[in-house]
Amino acid sequence: MAYEVTWETSGAYKKFAGHVSDEELRRSVSRIHGDRRFDDLRYVINDFLAVESYDVSEENVMYIAAIDGAAARSNPNIRIALVLSQAHGTELALRYASAPWTVYPTRIFHSTEEARAWAIADVQPATRP
Repeated sequence: MAYEVTWETSGAYKKFAGHVSDEELRRSVSRIHGDRRFDDLRYVINDFLAVESYDVSEENVMYIAAIDGAAARSNPNIRIALVLSQAHGTELALRYASAPWTVYPTRIFHSTEEARAWAIADVQPATRP
């Protein structure tokens, strides 16, 4: 598996490593959206620092942006942090962040610490009626 999900109190941390394909990226998004905890999420940190190579198409990035846009109807309160080195993935991350379907606040970082500080800033836990 090229990624691992760690569920946190108010969010999810996804760490990617090695080679990341279109299928693995889509699967990681589906895993978050399909989880019973999705409606309580306030952030998702996508850590790509350990990625060595990508086989991810722009079409797939746009597809994921559209899926996230649809998921925002269920939970509009998520921040997306993308953590990557300057050498890998910046172009695809920028395309996701600027896609017309991207409704979640999204930022790109070069360190996990900065991403986490932004992601959890002012996070209020979900409240159930």
